[in-house]
Amino acid sequence: MKIAKRLIKAAILTLLVTAMAFCLCSCQGKPPALEEVQDIYTELIEGSYEINGILFGASMATYSRDSEYAQKSGLYNNVPDGYYCYEFISDENKYQTEDEIRERALEIYSRDYISSVLDSCFNGFMDEAGEAAVQPKYLTYMGKLMLNTEYEVYVKTERRYDCSTMEIVKPSNGKIVNVQLDAADGETVEKVQLTFVLEDGQWRLDSPTY
Repeated sequence: MKIAKRLIKAAILTLLVTAMAFCLCSCQGKPPALEEVQDIYTELIEGSYEINGILFGASMATYSRDSEYAQKSGLYNNVPDGYYCYEFISDENKYQTEDEIRERALEIYSRDYISSVLDSCFNGFMDEAGEAAVQPKYLTYMGKLMLNTEYEVYVKTERRYDCSTMEIVKPSNGKIVNVQLDAADGETVEKVQLTFVLEDGQWRLDSPTY
């Protein structure tokens, strides 16, 4: 009898949770039709390649400390010794300041996803034990952006998506949409799911694409 009561309670609880989830999705409205958002989502995905290289990869060029230019110009003569692992980014880079990188990142990714990434890139972070501080990937010295040449590179391959294979999958609603599409990583092609969120009336990626 006790087991039966427990099973009934569990069944009722499951029904309530399901009903609440259904109501929540209903309140958010139906997901948009694919043709309404596919071009927008494609633009965000393709735009993420660039910002991924800046935040997670090694796409920012620098003036090497031992380069002829740095030696002749005395570029690093007044840089404190504590900055020994940092090099100034070169003028050939599209983005030259922290603000420009932050602005572009927030045009692609949602605030909830990218804020902690930006904070770690520009402010550093503590390790899991809370003991050793990890230096930021970028810092600004004398108004110029510098890159930590010892920073671990997380993105070493270039995953690319075939946006023509995109389809909206469940669960999705009017503000949170999950899509599935083919992604190629070298010669390997697999189905990948990405999430997009409606933020201040604009769609943003809410998951990494690398």
